[in-house]
Amino acid sequence: MSSMLEIKNLKKYYQIRVNGKTKVVKALNDVSFCLNEGEKVAIIGPSGCGKTTLLKLILGLVKPTAGTIEKDAKVGFVAQDPYASLCQALRVNEIIAEPLIYGKKYRKAVQAEVEVREAMRLVELDYDVYARRYPHQLSGGERQRISIARAIISKPNFLALDEPTSMVDYEVKQGIGEVIKKASAAVGSAVLLVTHDIMFAKEVCDTIFVMDSGKIIEHATTKEILEHAKHEKTKELILAGTDLKEYWESKQVEEI
Repeated sequence: MSSMLEIKNLKKYYQIRVNGKTKVVKALNDVSFCLNEGEKVAIIGPSGCGKTTLLKLILGLVKPTAGTIEKDAKVGFVAQDPYASLCQALRVNEIIAEPLIYGKKYRKAVQAEVEVREAMRLVELDYDVYARRYPHQLSGGERQRISIARAIISKPNFLALDEPTSMVDYEVKQGIGEVIKKASAAVGSAVLLVTHDIMFAKEVCDTIFVMDSGKIIEHATTKEILEHAKHEKTKELILAGTDLKEYWESKQVEEI
């Protein structure tokens, strides 16, 4: 299995001024992991743990303080906010065709109709119903499906998703999870999911890396993390995701 993303000893430090003094914030502090062909990996953790900084570094939006990122892959990106990430002046078919036009495969969206139709089919939206609509005419869940369609149309090696369900309700979230799995499998993309929602990660990914304070504190298969979490922060994320105190009470009983 070939590696398409390899991160070694990655660090990102920021200098901030607090009460007239310079303070160093270690947003990432020595992070290493690999993403292999076909894998579905989740990076989870609470707000401020460094997971979004990690994704920005992978996408090349910021430069690391130290460490290396070796990326031999075409990346499709799905942003957190479907209201801000879609151009309001473009119709749905034009938005989805953007990567193909930017890559100079076509000059106009109409020329990409076959690919756009297929991408929309994979995210379970009817081309004839939605192609000519504008983003303001769509629900939050529909907008995020459009974002996924745009991300997969160029058949990327892996999909990078930043909290893709943070702005939708529970039922829509389930549908988005199924779309991510179906669409990524259809185009042969690996998945790198950044989220605070461990139960959503469970639905999409096979492996989970847990982050806290800029470091990876635990990683294992999704099943192992959920059934045999070792770190207290991981247990807190599971409790927050399930909202069931009985989950850990039952675990304690099993251990007695």
